[in-house]
Amino acid sequence: MATIHSIPPEILLQIFSYLPIRSLLSFSVTSKSCHALASASVTTLSFGVYPTSLASKISRLHNTAATDIERAEKDAPTTVSLVVPEAEKLPLPALYAFHDALTTSILLRYGSSLRHLDLTVWTLGQSIATALAKCRNLRSLSLRIENPHVRLSADAPWELSESGVKVMRKVDEDDVWDCFDGAWGRLRELRIEGARVSSEQLVKVLKANPGVRELSVKNCKKLDKELWRLLGTEWEGRGELESLGIVGCGMLDMETLEESLPAFGKLKHLSLLGAVGLDIDEVKRKNDEEWHIKDFVPPQSSSGQAVPHIIEVDPAYICND
Repeated sequence: MATIHSIPPEILLQIFSYLPIRSLLSFSVTSKSCHALASASVTTLSFGVYPTSLASKISRLHNTAATDIERAEKDAPTTVSLVVPEAEKLPLPALYAFHDALTTSILLRYGSSLRHLDLTVWTLGQSIATALAKCRNLRSLSLRIENPHVRLSADAPWELSESGVKVMRKVDEDDVWDCFDGAWGRLRELRIEGARVSSEQLVKVLKANPGVRELSVKNCKKLDKELWRLLGTEWEGRGELESLGIVGCGMLDMETLEESLPAFGKLKHLSLLGAVGLDIDEVKRKNDEEWHIKDFVPPQSSSGQAVPHIIEVDPAYICND
């Protein structure tokens, strides 16, 4: 009698690639061999843990670049937004420990087969970073660090300082990024948002991945104009980079920009949205006369301050989870 194990593994993996993650998990608990097949079939994963379904929806809305929407629709079977049941009843330390443990276990379980990963985390702790660094076969990585408690709730991760002042509890990411020194090696796309990564740490990651063709960093406040200098002089992949977005990452002056950009000979897209210290008219003129980058997004204003967007919503559509 023919069984599922009589089907060639490569055909099974092709079939499993179309299954939703829930079906794969159910299949994986039937036997050890099925567990191995199910785990190996997950090559594309979008994963995030959220305290409420509202937090999940807002997070997805914030991540709405056109390419990301197309990618999310294409890879819907492996898109997982996990909402913690009754999270508001749990103490924050327990909630954070659960978030770290679950995210780490998912990365360790599927890391060897993953090629494309879109990961949203509340904080980037040591356990998550170590597991992420072991995903050695990644071709594209999107890492977004976003704390929903800070955005959505007055019950944010606060603690009292020695002087009795209420301050936000800070997770130190400075040393965590050293885990990624030399990691991966075959990345083609790298997108990072909200991380406390320094210019030197980011360039170390890129040095191990000279094949990166799309680089996007957003709201990474430790990055500064030094990143431009390092990219333009120390990263050997700069000449093949096609898309570069450095958005909301602090000060940048015209001299640094003019010195660095000639090194990016194949650049087709450049976004300087939110850059502080540039004159929008001068930047536009330089691109028209010298750089000739087809898809060019200048700072929104000469002062570098973004114009706030206001969206009117009918209160009838607002619901509480």
